[in-house]
Amino acid sequence: MERYPIYTEVNNCRDCYKCVRTCPVKAIQIRDAHAEILHDRCTYCGTCVNECPNGVKVIRNDLDKVQMAFLSNRKVIVSLAPSYLSEFHGLEDNFVRALYKLGFDAVSETAIGAALVSQALDMYVIEHGQANFISTACPSVVELVRKYFPECIHELAPVPSPLQTHSAYLRHLYGNDIVVVFIGPCIAKKVEADAHPGYPDIALTFREVEQWLEEENIQLETIDTGIPVEFVPAKAGKASIYPIENGQIP
Repeated sequence: MERYPIYTEVNNCRDCYKCVRTCPVKAIQIRDAHAEILHDRCTYCGTCVNECPNGVKVIRNDLDKVQMAFLSNRKVIVSLAPSYLSEFHGLEDNFVRALYKLGFDAVSETAIGAALVSQALDMYVIEHGQANFISTACPSVVELVRKYFPECIHELAPVPSPLQTHSAYLRHLYGNDIVVVFIGPCIAKKVEADAHPGYPDIALTFREVEQWLEEENIQLETIDTGIPVEFVPAKAGKASIYPIENGQIP
């Protein structure tokens, strides 16, 4: 059965109640002697994963889906979150090289989608007048609004998220016979991939990719620097600082 992006390894749960106490939306209950996630309430923020002392709140691992995509003879393109620059600070170019070494056909920056979203919102404001929006960049925020503040759904930005927009842009450039794999820090992006198949197809966390690199014995510090650091169709430029404090860049 398909697992949700976060689930409980039931056999190892120790009923410590820490996840129940720390869940910000009270989406966990004790049932049949273990902590059960209520998926109709969960926003997939990952708090329970970080707080569980026994490691039984587990992020779904989607590496097998990517590896199957490699066998499909389709071009597999990475949509890379801008936070890779801080996650792999000092080794960011080597991380991109590592993605090519793993077998990806191309790497593109999700921030390109962010720039397109900003342009679309600018046009919307020009046509409809000044307006305030709740950004759809974070799937966890979208889940929070949808499940807890449905009266505010109409205040969500009237355009797809940067990731969905970037996925659509890549399909426009390279055709529908591609596989788009998002790579970033966010668990909730798996919700976005599940809810919008193809936009993207698969979402991996940095942690999953680091696990994969370890399995393949690829070390960022010693990787072949002869592998070109290439982005398609080009570098994102200013858009790579999209997720700044106090709001998104215009």
